[in-house]
Amino acid sequence: MIRGVAVSIVVIPGFISSPAMAQQTCEEMLKLPPGFCASHSDQLVEFESLLRSAQQQLQDGLKNALFSPSLTGHYSFSLTELQPLSEQGDDRASFALGIMYLDGLGVQKNPVLGATLVRQAAKNYFFHEAQYVTGLLYERGVGVTEDKLTALSWFQKSADIGNAKAQVRMGYAYLLGEGVPENAVASFDWFRKAAVQGNSVAQFQLWRFNSEGIGASRRLEDKREAQEWLTSSAKAGFAISQSVLSASYEAGTNGFTQDFVAAYKWIELIDSMAEPTACPVMDHPTMDHEAALAGCLYIKATAKFRRDAMSKSMTYGQIVDAQAMANRCLASKFKDCD
Repeated sequence: MIRGVAVSIVVIPGFISSPAMAQQTCEEMLKLPPGFCASHSDQLVEFESLLRSAQQQLQDGLKNALFSPSLTGHYSFSLTELQPLSEQGDDRASFALGIMYLDGLGVQKNPVLGATLVRQAAKNYFFHEAQYVTGLLYERGVGVTEDKLTALSWFQKSADIGNAKAQVRMGYAYLLGEGVPENAVASFDWFRKAAVQGNSVAQFQLWRFNSEGIGASRRLEDKREAQEWLTSSAKAGFAISQSVLSASYEAGTNGFTQDFVAAYKWIELIDSMAEPTACPVMDHPTMDHEAALAGCLYIKATAKFRRDAMSKSMTYGQIVDAQAMANRCLASKFKDCD
């Protein structure tokens, strides 16, 4: 289970170190009876291969840049251009330069200097992205001494002026009682603020408030709205929401009418995800980016098995229709997924 996210259809295991562990993991993740994977050795071998591949992607992903997604493509300056601007007090230049040093983008990696530059930019009251990244630095102890409470204070500053990722962090802080008193009402309100900005993690959490009875005083009154939030999150490319939505259509649960074509479409989309960049890390509902990336990759590893099992209950025409819908959704960058 990913910390803070109860997903009944997926179990996030540790690293696979033995055939017995692979068998247990196979049965737990695919909800199969004990001994099933052992009696279907070809499936177990393929499943173990998929998980090992996911683990390698996880290890590779953790070597890649952690903070550069915060630049969001808006910074195309070189070091020689950014350095004088930063020295002149340009906060955006200091932030971009700090990210470069944190992730070693065109420069020798220097976490301490990178953290100093980012924190310098974060002093600007309106620079919420720099404040959010400063929270990440303190949370993970990158270039600074790890300090969860200081991290939370920076997330709070960033969230107060509208940063959706920081609002998600505040939502989880209140939901889990981390650094603040546990408060489902405050948690719901923070998630909702982020959800209306299109944050897929927050949208998923609003659905959870209804489906799992979290914070009864702040549950959505209209269950259809909860379903819409889950669907919106899935359309935004959030793998967990896609997996839950697929399972809901397959079983006809969570208020969704049973629809194998729709279920197949969403599981097909998970299996088609680019690896590992499509797996959300920075914007994921966990304080552990390693668990976030692992969870996404493991969900993808099981997608093929769920899709193959589902196809046995479908006609050839239904499968073709589902694949066409998935392709259209991908081609439109999740804008045409109905």
